[in-house]
Amino acid sequence: MNTTNFTREELAQYILHTAKDSVVNKIKNIVSKEHDGKIVAYTTKGKPLSENQFRAEVQKGMDDVKSGRIISEEDLAKEIENW
Repeated sequence: MNTTNFTREELAQYILHTAKDSVVNKIKNIVSKEHDGKIVAYTTKGKPLSENQFRAEVQKGMDDVKSGRIISEEDLAKEIENW
């Protein structure tokens, strides 16, 4: 059976009859994380973020703006030219 092109039914059968406990546990962890902290966004590196994590990142950005930890578009363009 090709394990990269499962239909839902094939995947269910695989989990029920073939998958090692370690695979089942990984699936349980994924499902649990999706239920407990729904993924609402991803970082630029692909890390999933729950709503609370996303809100914390937004707040961090807002705090950076208030504290002046920003760079203007013009300064950024000049910086990019020197890369």
